[in-house]
Amino acid sequence: MIENLQKSKKLQELHHALQEQESILIEELWDAPKALVAALAQQATGKHILILTGASQEESRLYHDLPFFTERPVVDFPAWETLPTEKIPPSPDIVGERYQVLSAIVEKSQPQIIISSLHACLQKLIPPKKFNVLYLTLKVGATLPYDTLIERLNNMGYQRCPVAADKGEFAVRGGIIDIFPVSSPEPIRIEFWGDDIESLRTFDPIGQKSITPLDHAEITPAQEMEFLGGEDSLSTILDYLGNNALVIFDDLLALEDRYASLIHIFGKPTQSFGSLESFLDDVSPLQKIFLPKQPIEELSKITLLEKQRGGFYSENAPMHKLSFQIFNREHIAKRWANPFVPITQYLLPEKPPEEPISGDEILASLSKLAGKDFSLHFLCSTDSEESSLQKTILERQINLPKETSYHLGYLSNGFVMHDTKCIILPMAEITQRYKIRRQKLRSTYHTAPSEVYDLTPGEMVVHLNNGIGRFLGIEKRPNNVGIESEFMLVEYADNAKLYVPMNQAHLISKYIGTSDDIPKMHTLGSNRWKRTKENTERAILGYASELLQLYAKREMKGGFAYPEDSPDILAFDEEFPFVETEDQLLALASIRRDMLSQKAMDRLVCGDVGYGKTEIAMRAAFKAILDGGKQVAMLVPTTILAMQHYENFLDRMRSFPVNIAVLSRFRSSKQMRKTLEDIANGTVDIVIGTHRLISKDVHFKNLGLVIVDEEQRFGVRAKEHLKKIKTGVDCLTLSATPIPRTLYMSLIGARDMSVINTPPQDRLPIKTIIADPSDELIKNAILRELARDGQTFVIHNRIETIHGVADRIKKLLPQARVAVGHGQMHSSEINEVFHAFKNGLIDILVATTIVENGIDIPNANTILIDRADQFGLADLYQLRGRVGRWNRRAYAYFLVPRLRALPEVSRKRLNALAESSGYGGGMKLAMRDLEIRGAGDILGIEQSGHVSAIGFHLYCKLLKKTVKSLEGKRPVFLTETKIDFPIDARLPEDYVNETSLRMEIYQRLGEAASWDEVDDILNELKDRFGPPPDPVLWLYHATRIKVHASLYGYTLLKLEKYTLTAEKRKGKKAITQRVPIKKIHSPQDLEEKVLAALKNI
Repeated sequence: MIENLQKSKKLQELHHALQEQESILIEELWDAPKALVAALAQQATGKHILILTGASQEESRLYHDLPFFTERPVVDFPAWETLPTEKIPPSPDIVGERYQVLSAIVEKSQPQIIISSLHACLQKLIPPKKFNVLYLTLKVGATLPYDTLIERLNNMGYQRCPVAADKGEFAVRGGIIDIFPVSSPEPIRIEFWGDDIESLRTFDPIGQKSITPLDHAEITPAQEMEFLGGEDSLSTILDYLGNNALVIFDDLLALEDRYASLIHIFGKPTQSFGSLESFLDDVSPLQKIFLPKQPIEELSKITLLEKQRGGFYSENAPMHKLSFQIFNREHIAKRWANPFVPITQYLLPEKPPEEPISGDEILASLSKLAGKDFSLHFLCSTDSEESSLQKTILERQINLPKETSYHLGYLSNGFVMHDTKCIILPMAEITQRYKIRRQKLRSTYHTAPSEVYDLTPGEMVVHLNNGIGRFLGIEKRPNNVGIESEFMLVEYADNAKLYVPMNQAHLISKYIGTSDDIPKMHTLGSNRWKRTKENTERAILGYASELLQLYAKREMKGGFAYPEDSPDILAFDEEFPFVETEDQLLALASIRRDMLSQKAMDRLVCGDVGYGKTEIAMRAAFKAILDGGKQVAMLVPTTILAMQHYENFLDRMRSFPVNIAVLSRFRSSKQMRKTLEDIANGTVDIVIGTHRLISKDVHFKNLGLVIVDEEQRFGVRAKEHLKKIKTGVDCLTLSATPIPRTLYMSLIGARDMSVINTPPQDRLPIKTIIADPSDELIKNAILRELARDGQTFVIHNRIETIHGVADRIKKLLPQARVAVGHGQMHSSEINEVFHAFKNGLIDILVATTIVENGIDIPNANTILIDRADQFGLADLYQLRGRVGRWNRRAYAYFLVPRLRALPEVSRKRLNALAESSGYGGGMKLAMRDLEIRGAGDILGIEQSGHVSAIGFHLYCKLLKKTVKSLEGKRPVFLTETKIDFPIDARLPEDYVNETSLRMEIYQRLGEAASWDEVDDILNELKDRFGPPPDPVLWLYHATRIKVHASLYGYTLLKLEKYTLTAEKRKGKKAITQRVPIKKIHSPQDLEEKVLAALKNI
């Protein structure tokens, strides 16, 4: 097919003109032909191609269309998302992407195709010479002094941290350096042997475990804004490309408009942001291609510079040289008559251009080609797309030309070329589903964030055997064998102090209660704590057995067993325009298993805001309808959300025979009656609605699946009614309330749960800013969003004053389109405002918390929350989740007047949210409000008293053990064995150099319940910190002994010279036995001899 295109006389003419270094003007092209022209220009000239586009959506279309015509790499050069006048550094992901493009130009010998916005090209860069100095390539086996590398990383702008968990950070441990390059999706671990690089491997930034070995790694500088300040003269991307470049101006009018709006937003050029004039001066000696959307005469007066021969607009017109004015300067180019005809214009010439044409009409019109000698080329993205297209053509008896072929490939639209009699028809032209630009900015791993181990002096803690006290800090003192060791110091009532060896850190957990009140400290040695703990253990036992009984009962109540996936299901899965995350796939696999089995499904899917829970629900619904012939009910908490889900379901399922309806106050009573009839007679497949859905007059003909979104927002009555509907029917509950990992782990086995922790691959963390609400701050925040064609939410929760806030914003930004939305507006009015906002007709939406739940506007990436101190944590968390749902850096401003006067509790709450703005922030928010809200929702209110009594973490620990023991997987209460051996078992500070890391590892070793778990931790230590020294090996073998001893009920093991003392408890009595033991020579020897001695008891 490509060969066929190359035979075109017109394309050969263009190829020749480009080789002659001519600048070219081509009017009225659309995406696919533009991509073909760009690829041809690259092939003809062998130059770098810089495509300057004025529209962001086009950018992504071109990005996906180009690979069809060229094998050259296509890269995107992004702009900063911050204003040049602001002091906020751009996101490290964007800095990394920009540097990656520069390193591709500098390092690689082959020419690049670069797509860039005008904004990105005007952004100044460090000079190429400086970039070369700051750029670093590492290879396995290379020699690079260890200290030199540390110094270079500092100079390159990397920040030294205890753990390299975010872009731009590095950590140093022994002979290992971890670094998270800003241009890499995953961090890199460098292991040295002396000054030689022994190995390079990627690792998971959350779990810190190594993933894949590498043979080399490229490290770009980590900062951009900071380096620009130190330079006398700055460069642009053209300085990097040099003279060997061709610039394509894509859509001249859009570029002019874009520049006008940038000047309006940024004001005059600054040191780091250049003017269009100087950029055009730099471009003037280079070869150019101009691609206006309309005939050039509509944009400028033209002057012919050559005598005219033949028709001016006819397809066969020869190329004419002419001059025209654009960007206030004169340009000279040869005009090439565009030979491409749009598919719809060729097949359906009778249709007016503005009238939408369906895919079915295009398919039906193909029969016109039957007798013609045209070759027809279908482009399909997948094999299943090809087979379903062939099936449709057969069923509809569409006659095709003799020369019809199918190819694997993608273009966003097709074209017809008369001179080669060739039609290229991609599936996107028929389905109108386009590829969506999602680049991989960070790898995500299925690692649940570990619990928070960093204790701050002054915090309340719970000791398993001694109760609630106050953590005072870490002190060093000699241990039982006289070696200087770390102890955690805990204060109890009456100023009593307890020194807990750091290797018993697992006995201590952070106290998180159910209120802000500080709990009473226990008295050391009193019985009060013992009684509290026993009462809680009894309550947990009752609660856990009740849970397990419910679970068993549900398993007995038969559900419907669905058949294996039909071809329709596979086709539906393939139409998903994104890449599923690992957690999404795991959740989908679990749901599929539930649906294929005999028991009724009752699964809870928890996931952070915007992590793809809706897609999971859609796939379950689709299977229920197409494979089971069942009806689906989806219950949502708000009317707006019902409409949004309705539109999303319609869009996602439009290629399939699924009938979707909605029940909400946006519908008239006539529409409601009709919908209720259709539900009863089974013509509606999916009905989405609010509480109205569980009214008595809603009768289903064959209900198979109930989906509940945000169950915790429904009242008790609604939940009771739901329980009745749910019996014997599959049920899927979606929740964005982050369930603390501790609680999730402890409920495994008592409830079917799927947790989605991994963000989509191009999701960036939200930048959270707490500030006083000044006019300048508000103006800058909104301007930054307008500069990238984005939209903004302003949340103001008082209806009486909301219009005043909107007026204030209109005064600050007269050019912006502002609207107001709140719950007391008429339903049709709210609907109208939200639709306008969703479709980009409104720039700023001033609203109450009506937007809190599930509203999904990917283009809105700034939110300003007025009086943030008056909201609960959970509400702020949900509101912040309205932004950052796309591949742009999002900003959340918590505006608080008189910030300094805030009470401590409110300040802590806001800071905690600001700090948890990384990935899966909700899962990591080990904050009381969220944890307890989650606990109350899942455990039920009556359990929260027990949570208060012993603290959340300990409650979860006990619950986990109880559930496991009731399932018969381990003894009811694991005995805590005290190990008293005269050995130096510890993590030396020069091996694990960070206190919180040592504490975390001690915690995990102490909680390990099997040898496998202990072995895994040792392997992880070797990977992260290098070969373990002796004290670590003593600790490892002593921990293995402890795990064995606690399984067999020993409370104490003590080693003195050649005697091992072992103690067990029988009721209240302690039984002690002593056995002789030979001299110990090594850590391994210790384990072998002690285990052998225990066997003889």
